Amino acid sequence: MSDAKPGAAPTAQCVPVPAGAGALVMGSALLQSLEASGVAVLTLVEDVSEADLLRSRLTRSEVTRHLQQMCHAVSGMPMDIQSQMPEVDWSAWSLIGSGLMDASSHARDEALSFAVRSLVSATLMWLRVYRQSHPALFRMAMG
Repeated sequence: MSDAKPGAAPTAQCVPVPAGAGALVMGSALLQSLEASGVAVLTLVEDVSEADLLRSRLTRSEVTRHLQQMCHAVSGMPMDIQSQMPEVDWSAWSLIGSGLMDASSHARDEALSFAVRSLVSATLMWLRVYRQSHPALFRMAMG
């Protein structure tokens, strides 16, 4: 039996990814997904006030969907990759994921607002830095 709300996106249980070349390829794909979803969020909220975002069903829904994709990418990220990127606030993404699924509309609004106002931009900034300093983490190739 699922605790998911009707109409809510299904959540997947993520299994830890073992170390090795396969984990690096998986991590690279997850980093690319994290980045693409973050860019989509910033594009959607560009020139949109927080009040307008919270009022707009369509924009809010799309932003939430991309934030959930970001949370999913982070939850599946191999620990080895996370440890090489300590400035990315990995634990905050877990809290955002929980907040977006909270039964309280206030908690969902807070999670959405914090992610849009702060966490997405900070995460994308650090991903750019790490793409320069650790390019192998972003390369989708084994070996």
